[in-house]
Amino acid sequence: MNVIVNKDIPIKTFVIITFFAIIMGIVLLYVATKGFLNVNILKKCNKIEAEITYSSKDNVGKKIGETNYQRKVGYVFTVNNKKYTGQDILWWRLLANSDRNVRVGDKITVFYNINNPVENEVYHISYVLIIIGIVFIFLPISSLKQRIKEK
Repeated sequence: MNVIVNKDIPIKTFVIITFFAIIMGIVLLYVATKGFLNVNILKKCNKIEAEITYSSKDNVGKKIGETNYQRKVGYVFTVNNKKYTGQDILWWRLLANSDRNVRVGDKITVFYNINNPVENEVYHISYVLIIIGIVFIFLPISSLKQRIKEK
C-alpha cells in the first residue's frame, strides 16, 4: 500500500509520530474491548436478558450550548428466582442513531457476576473503535516503512 508521505518531515519526527499513533491505536483497541475483557476473562460472568425499567436521554455537555447526550437506562433481571436491578449508559445507541428505539419494557443484554449478581453491567463491543484503532496502528507503520525505503 502506497501512502503519500511528506518528504520534508525529518525521519526522527516521523518515528515519534508513528510511535504516538501506535500508542493511540492500542488505547483505542483497549477501550473498544474493555468490556469484553472484563466480562469474559477477568470476571466469571453470565449473560441474561433484562427488561428496561426507565430510560432517559440527558445532555451532559459541560459548557453552555454544548450538546453531549447520554442514554441512561435502568433494568431488572432475575437470577435463581431473585430480582436484581442495575443501571448503565448506552452511549453506542446514540452513536448508531438508533437511540429512538430504547423504551421502557424493551429487552437488553446484561452481564452479571455469577458469584454476586449485584455486580452487573450492559456490555457492547465497539467495532468502530476497533477499526479506528487498527488504522492508527497499521497506517503509520506502513508510512514509516515507505519513508525508510525512500531514504
